[in-house]
Amino acid sequence: MRRPLAGLVAGILAATGLALFTTSASAEETPPPPTLVEPLPAVPAPLPVVNPTSGPVGTDISVTVPGCTGFVSAAFGSEEGDILEFNVSSGDTTHLVVPAEATPGTYVVVAGCDVYTENDINGVEFTVTQSPATAVVATPHVTG
Repeated sequence: MRRPLAGLVAGILAATGLALFTTSASAEETPPPPTLVEPLPAVPAPLPVVNPTSGPVGTDISVTVPGCTGFVSAAFGSEEGDILEFNVSSGDTTHLVVPAEATPGTYVVVAGCDVYTENDINGVEFTVTQSPATAVVATPHVTG
């Protein structure tokens, strides 16, 4: 539903731009009616490549949007939509770090290339795992 609306808005902007250029006719001439522009068909945003797809707090996540030549925007968030980490980088790859407030469970990594609307992103699940227990090293105690 949102993608057709975005196409419609793009079409309106294109038509408005055309109208701005065609209004230079003299006052006696009647400008032609605006041409309707068909919205572009909905094309889903590419699925980002996320590596790894699970890990504990502090894990560095590489996020690549294949074929992106502009900038990649990526976010790490809860399934409810809360953004916990965000980054933008030029090129096709950026990095996120699993934030300290993430508890074990399922999250989402969303990303897109040259993001201008919410229709330009796609997501992959990421599982935050329990941090490995810190090893306790016994200090030798010599008696007697």
